[in-house]
Amino acid sequence: MNFIILALSTLLLTGPLTAKTVHVNFTGVVDDVNMRTLKHKLTYHVKKGHDIILNFNTPGGYLSSGFMFLRTFEKLQKKGNIYCNASDNVISMGMIIFIHCDKRLSTNPKARMLHHNVGFHTMEKLTAPIIEEYYEELRQMDKEFSDKFVEVTKMDPDLMEFLRDTDTFKSAKQMEKIAPCMFNLIKVKGKWVNKKECK
Repeated sequence: MNFIILALSTLLLTGPLTAKTVHVNFTGVVDDVNMRTLKHKLTYHVKKGHDIILNFNTPGGYLSSGFMFLRTFEKLQKKGNIYCNASDNVISMGMIIFIHCDKRLSTNPKARMLHHNVGFHTMEKLTAPIIEEYYEELRQMDKEFSDKFVEVTKMDPDLMEFLRDTDTFKSAKQMEKIAPCMFNLIKVKGKWVNKKECK
């Protein structure tokens, strides 16, 4: 039964099921252990020449773990064919990683997505001296990601600032309406192709 469900979901996502198409699940917190495991899985399938569907279901996590993963992930994207699928939760650090995906899509219009201030939750828990030491670094990091978010998704900057500062969740369907290139792939005749306006 599980095999049938997997086969049907793959057919829905990619068209005819092929031996070269694999699903890799990005689940759980973004931490060193999970990111190391995910990196190994992706590296294995890239070396095998598989087309990879990376299914996102993460509440986010540690900035350090996420950015360390991104260094490898960006290299893997150049070597392999990785499709990032907002299939469930794409939140916080998970959103940062998703925005760095070259091929972005969603098979679940109800997937929950959240982009918020990079340093907001971190700084609340830090002591005053540490906040002072890292404040500017966090602010710069936040600005760089916000600029990339607007560039990649084509969302209105003022709306992005509002959603970020208010920690507002949006469904994938809602995100697609307010951020035209949040998903830069569209399904045409059973195949995922680039949206012309997002190239």
